[in-house]
This record gives sequence, structure tokens and C-alpha cells, in this order.
Amino acid sequence: MVESSEDESNNKKLYALLHVSPEASDEEIRKAYRQWAQVYHPDKYQDLQMKEVATENFQRICEAYEILGDDFQDQTVLEHLPGADEYQYIIMSQE
Repeated sequence: MVESSEDESNNKKLYALLHVSPEASDEEIRKAYRQWAQVYHPDKYQDLQMKEVATENFQRICEAYEILGDDFQDQTVLEHLPGADEYQYIIMSQE
């Protein structure tokens, strides 16, 4: 199956969200997911605004991992991630 340019763009965004290359192994994707899930876990933040941002990013990290981790070879599943072009890359400092 030939991958459309839109699917390819979504694919790149999912990898970028986890800060791994498209050539990353399943293990590298899993490690990146665990790292970013810890950083963005909403329970780590007391400030309401930071908690909201963390919740959004945590959900995006989980969605990306679910797509890349479960169906790593099936690129057609990338169509199921709504708003992939709206990812915000927000770096939060650890409190």
C-alpha cells in the first residue's frame, strides 16, 4: 500500500511528539513514551494551568504511543489520530 503525503506527515509528527526518529525500534519508542509520560503526567503539577497543559500533552503522548507501539508496521492506523497537525511542543520545567 502506498502511503499518502498526509499520512506521511502525520507519521512524522507522531515520531516527533515522542522525540524519536522514524527509524526508531519498538524498544526506543517504548522508552521515549515512558520518559515523556513521566514528564507530562498531570499528577506532577499543582498549578491548574500547568496541570491542564500537562494533561493535554500526556494524552497526546499516550495516543502517539498507542498508534506507534501497537501497530508499528501498519501505517494506515495513523488516520485515527485527530488533530495530529495541532501538536504543541511545550517544554515544562520539573518542579
